[in-house]
Formats: sequence, C-alpha cells, structure tokens
Amino acid sequence: MDSQAAAASALDRVAFPPDGLWSTAQFCDELRCERTMALGAWLPCDEGQETLVGMAFTSTVLDETSLTTLAVHPSTRRQGLAEILLRECMASACAAGSQRFLLEVRASNTNAIALYSKCGLSCSGRRKRYYRDNEDALLYDCDLGSSGASGSLPPLP
Repeated sequence: MDSQAAAASALDRVAFPPDGLWSTAQFCDELRCERTMALGAWLPCDEGQETLVGMAFTSTVLDETSLTTLAVHPSTRRQGLAEILLRECMASACAAGSQRFLLEVRASNTNAIALYSKCGLSCSGRRKRYYRDNEDALLYDCDLGSSGASGSLPPLP
C-alpha cells in the first residue's frame, strides 16, 4: 500500500504543480479508509515496472459519493483517460447504492468542467475562496438514483 500511496503522490505532484494537492501520508490514509474507492491506470515502463498515469479517488458516506481527486499525467492527457476513470467511479458508486455523486472543481478549470458536464453532472453551487489561493470552487453533482449512472451517461466515443 505504501508503494501505491507513493505512486499516487508522485502523480499528484506532476498533475497539480508545484506541490500537488495531497501528501503521501494523506494518500496512505485514504487507501486504508473503508469509505474510499481508488482507481488507477498503470502503463508499463522499464524492466517490468509500471507507472501510474491516471487515478481517481472517491469517498462514500451513506448514499452520497464524492470524487475527492481525479488526476491524469500530463503526457497522457486528452486521450479519454479522465473520462473513463470518472465514468467508472460513477458506475461503481451507483452499483454500491449511492444516490448522489458530487465533486468540487476550480472555477478556472474549464477542461474538467467540460468533462463533468459531458458526463451528466451539473453545477449546483459555489464555494467562495475555497482553495489556498482563494479561487472559488464550483460544486457539481448528479442524481444516480433515478436512472443509474451507466444508464444516464452518454456512451464513450
């Protein structure tokens, strides 16, 4: 588990420079938490090793699942990996009985906002000065209970 947390932390720092969003210790805690689901996309590299190029973490409390982080390595962006990870998180949340899927996103992160909208989430609010640099967070969510995540999402291209 420590090697997975270290890989997640390394990807976090590359995806969210300069320092990443979470520490290695925070990733360790999340990986140990029974409410957390972690997905990783690994690519082979030198000598039989693999490198983490995409990850998504969710946390479920009662019937709500929150996307806590979604990151893709800059070298593998714009290839649909974030969409695959997001769709899998939503489908897994629905299958586990969650009724609502939610997340927070920087107001300036237009690429992520476009992805979330494409996958059926809609803006439901704003948290003023949410981030360390005082940027606002937009709240996005969708109802998983009415038709289920897999039934409500448009198909992959």
